[in-house]
Amino acid sequence: MVALIKPENLNMPWEYEKAESEFIELINCDDLDGKVLADPHIVENFNDKIYSALKKSLDDDDESAHLFVQRCLYKINRLKLFWDDDLKNYSNENSRFLFNLRSDIENQWSAWEEKQIIIDRPNDAGQALCDRVKEDLDTELSEDGFYIRDHVSDEGYRRLLAIASLDGLVEASQLSRVLG
Repeated sequence: MVALIKPENLNMPWEYEKAESEFIELINCDDLDGKVLADPHIVENFNDKIYSALKKSLDDDDESAHLFVQRCLYKINRLKLFWDDDLKNYSNENSRFLFNLRSDIENQWSAWEEKQIIIDRPNDAGQALCDRVKEDLDTELSEDGFYIRDHVSDEGYRRLLAIASLDGLVEASQLSRVLG
């Protein structure tokens, strides 16, 4: 799924367009989870299409299937961010059906991505950790590192750490608000 989609393949087949329209209707309906519990058949067609497209996009590298899956995942993830539009658009933001769908897609996608990465795994994990520690402790200082070591006082270094810590804390706080 890392491959870029070519512009000429941005048009999805009719079956995916129809399934996407059906999905948009599901997202926009009132109480999606209640409707799915009352009549599970209302999501059967969409589920068939999305899982079939997911399989095609991962196994067969089908770009139109890939685009369809991405568009559906985008619509789910968009519910977690507020876009200053009608609040009714967010009524299914915490839907169990959408949560499960997103989890299924992301789990299969992650497993596929993991298979694409060739990892040189060490035979001896303990030795690999020791080598990594040694590498971290014996690194060459950058120009900034030499300056800090040679010209910054203890007080200046403490201030630099405080600024960096605060900056990281602010970033983490913003990220946690966005991700929920």
